[in-house]
Amino acid sequence: MLTGVIIGVELSRNETSITFGDWIKLFIFYILSTLARAVMIATFLPCLRKSGYGLSQKEFYVIVWGGLRGALGITLGLMVATDV
Repeated sequence: MLTGVIIGVELSRNETSITFGDWIKLFIFYILSTLARAVMIATFLPCLRKSGYGLSQKEFYVIVWGGLRGALGITLGLMVATDV
């Protein structure tokens, strides 16, 4: 909720609008961040298997897809908002 308020205040203060180019950048950023997470999990997959967390292929996909929800996505969105 706090993140929504911060983003709403920033948009209303700057009187900017979201353009089609912003949607394209958002989609590209989402794909790249998902790929980066998949590479990271694939890199550490041997360590996870040796430590007793035997992951199936289905579980791997759920971890990759599910990791970019919630707090991580909000944090990345706020980082982008402060860098602009």
